[in-house]
Amino acid sequence: MVLVPEDTAVENKMTKKQSPSSRLKQFFFCLTGLIFWSSPAYAEINIQENLGQNVGYLGVGFLLAVIIGVPMFDMIVGKQVSLKKTLFEDDNPAAGLEVGGFVLGMFFLAYNSVIGEAHESFLTDVLVAVLSFVVSMLLIFITRKALSAFVKSNNDGKDLNDEIYVQQNPAAVAVSLSLIIPIMVGLSKEDFLAEDVASLSIYALVTTAISLLAVFSFRFSHLRGKSFIVAFFHDDNPAAGVSLLGYSIAVCYIASQSCDLVLAEQLVVGETVGLLATISVGSIVLLGVLRVIFLLMLGLLNRADIHDEIFAQKNIGAGFIDAGITLGTSLLIMGIFV
Repeated sequence: MVLVPEDTAVENKMTKKQSPSSRLKQFFFCLTGLIFWSSPAYAEINIQENLGQNVGYLGVGFLLAVIIGVPMFDMIVGKQVSLKKTLFEDDNPAAGLEVGGFVLGMFFLAYNSVIGEAHESFLTDVLVAVLSFVVSMLLIFITRKALSAFVKSNNDGKDLNDEIYVQQNPAAVAVSLSLIIPIMVGLSKEDFLAEDVASLSIYALVTTAISLLAVFSFRFSHLRGKSFIVAFFHDDNPAAGVSLLGYSIAVCYIASQSCDLVLAEQLVVGETVGLLATISVGSIVLLGVLRVIFLLMLGLLNRADIHDEIFAQKNIGAGFIDAGITLGTSLLIMGIFV
């Protein structure tokens, strides 16, 4: 038996680094908890008279996600990526996170494509649902391609696919999903069969733009000016990824709720857009202020710098706490308007 001096043992324990696989498992655990924690705790069920037709819409939504969504996702990630190899041979958890996020997103888009008031022609509803879904997926395709090109130009030639499917970087997955979520939420406000489809398109665009701009503000509100590329693609910081996803969901919730509140007022388009922007931006600014105050109070009570724990120490637990604070604060803020 070899005895190791206590000081040496402590030093080795403090300097021991986690393997990428261990960090990814922690990230996956925290992300799963974040998704379930932020999901609604109830579901509203409305059984209409025509149960057969409702089952038909269920089938349409499922087929949209499977038959159209999966091939389009292959197009999004590119032919150079073998999903079968990276998921089931390389056991890449980062790839699994993005694929799982996109699968959930596709079902969300399919859901939004088939909900709403039924029309006399079932075929018309189906065609419009397909159109809505395809347009949504194409917008996501364009956004992700643009993001991948931006990353490649600022990351020594490594694009988003390389970071996720080769480097197994969970922080890159967080960036990808945090930009896709606002698009999905914004598109949920669209209805191609509505009489005021043009107005709804404007509201959907404004909701998406506000959400995306707020996510880009993460660099100043959370990273304090530090580069996105450094934090997520050089440091490969999973704690920052959890924090970003929490912030993205919170911002999208605020923008979505603000849109619903303003539409209920039935104002003219110009007034609706102005009020939507005012409520959304004001609430997001308030969210940032309250988050900072809460983190300072939490840090003083525990004698710890939460920001340093997340963005310097890469403490995933601290990132999860930050995401929880952000999501909870967004609920409280929007509760003011209910």
